Amino acid sequence: MNATIRLFLLPVIVALAGLLQAGCSMGGQEPTRAPAQFRQLPANHREHFAYYPSAEVHDSILMLRKVAPAQVTANEEFEYTIEVVNPTDKALLKNVVVRDYVSPGVRIVSSTPTWSYIDATKEEGEWIPDYDKAGPDIDDVPVTPPRMETQVRQPNAPRLSQLPEIRWFIEELYPQKIVTIKVRARASAGTEIRNCATADYEIAACVVSSVVAPELALQTFLEKEFIICATDQTDIRFVVSNSGTAEVRNVVVRAPLPEGITTVDGKREVVVNVGNVGAKQSKEVTQRLRVLRAGSYTIRARAVAAGEMAADSAAVSITAVQGAIAVAVTGPAEDYVGLPLEYQIVVNNTGNARVRDVVLEARAPAGLEFVDATSGGSVQGDRVIWRFDQLPAGQSQAVAVRFRGREPGVVRVVGTARGVCVGDVSEIVTTRLEGVPALLVEVVDKQDPNRVGEEEVYEIQVTNQGTAAETNIIVQAAIEEAQEFLSATGATPTAAVPGARTVTFQPLPTLAPKETAVWRVVVRCLQPGDIRFAVEVSSDQHGRPVRETEATSIYAKNNNRQ
Repeated sequence: MNATIRLFLLPVIVALAGLLQAGCSMGGQEPTRAPAQFRQLPANHREHFAYYPSAEVHDSILMLRKVAPAQVTANEEFEYTIEVVNPTDKALLKNVVVRDYVSPGVRIVSSTPTWSYIDATKEEGEWIPDYDKAGPDIDDVPVTPPRMETQVRQPNAPRLSQLPEIRWFIEELYPQKIVTIKVRARASAGTEIRNCATADYEIAACVVSSVVAPELALQTFLEKEFIICATDQTDIRFVVSNSGTAEVRNVVVRAPLPEGITTVDGKREVVVNVGNVGAKQSKEVTQRLRVLRAGSYTIRARAVAAGEMAADSAAVSITAVQGAIAVAVTGPAEDYVGLPLEYQIVVNNTGNARVRDVVLEARAPAGLEFVDATSGGSVQGDRVIWRFDQLPAGQSQAVAVRFRGREPGVVRVVGTARGVCVGDVSEIVTTRLEGVPALLVEVVDKQDPNRVGEEEVYEIQVTNQGTAAETNIIVQAAIEEAQEFLSATGATPTAAVPGARTVTFQPLPTLAPKETAVWRVVVRCLQPGDIRFAVEVSSDQHGRPVRETEATSIYAKNNNRQ
């Protein structure tokens, strides 16, 4: 059976006891009382408004609009809406409670958002949750949506009647926002629905305060490879950043150092007072470090600031490497005076880092004279010097030099290598120099040609052209038949008597290099002819004698010459 349903919306103005729990000021100005823009009224529907607290639209702080069908069919579901509006520009409404009183014969099927039910026949404040159901979100979406809750607080407003009621609780209703409550119900036959809704609320005076937050971040930078040197140091760099909206105060960066690395003043921890870092700003600080020995090291840094803020940087690693050199010198153990002597110098980088400004030198003692050198070696005093920009790790450089010994004996050639941060290394090679025996025998006659009956003097010169002393030098002269031995003098005597065919001088014990010994033999020319005066010289150093002859022409006297 169809029934005509009349919908009345009875506004009840709720006098609030006070404004509770003020939150944030919206500037202190009076809110603008402009009617909110409601949805268009559907066809065959009726609407009614209620304005709080004065029942005047332009003075209102809270507005209710109830929309329902002009008539409904018995036992069939129908829908009506309650629109809750904050028409102000700046006023924030809190703890808004909307009540809808249910007429007899009407059963609430559902609502969006969720609702709570109170039976007026029960004691006040007792909840009957039989109809509590979860519904979808509010159909309009404000910038900051109000949070709807099923919990209902005990209202302060007087009851409209002893009818059961359903309630909705809106914790915050922002300016110019509308919350639409949709209710589905079913009415029994012969029922006339007199459905009324009321509301109460709290209004808050609010002050807007910006909430800012600092954001601390730390980055650490360190060169990945470091060459250890007594005079070199490396830098560790920290960048403290604040990406937040407030200043970070009293920033301190700490970085414990692993064993093998210290600050320049010998400390095992880097501590840097950075100070304050403004919003959206960064600060960079640098500290000097000394690496004591080769190895791989990892450093982790932390920045702390006021307000128990802290930030860790990613770990950074450094590999400390060091060059090291070794030198080897090779040369002849024995050789002869006057011959070129070649020495080779090799420098090796035995470390794991390049060595810069490498210098090689070969120092020769007195008695050796420079001949030549490879790789651009140049003579500087008693040294031969080579220079190279660098020597990579694991590589070597070889040079060679030649000297000539001037006298027998032992010579020591010193090869030295040096470079930046590796010091000097040296090696010595010893060479024994021996002389080379070399006899020069010269025989000259003082008068040539000679007449029969005249005397001839032969001079024998023995010279040591070598580099070693000659010992036990024996000179022997052979006299031909055309001549007669008369006498002999010289460096050593002879036992030969006049008329001897062979003249042998006593041994000369020693003849030093470059020295000359002289012997003279006097003969008489007996008959004309082409004469050969023959000399043999022997010594301990020569297995075979040195032979030399001098030709002399003897001619007969001319007796007819006046």
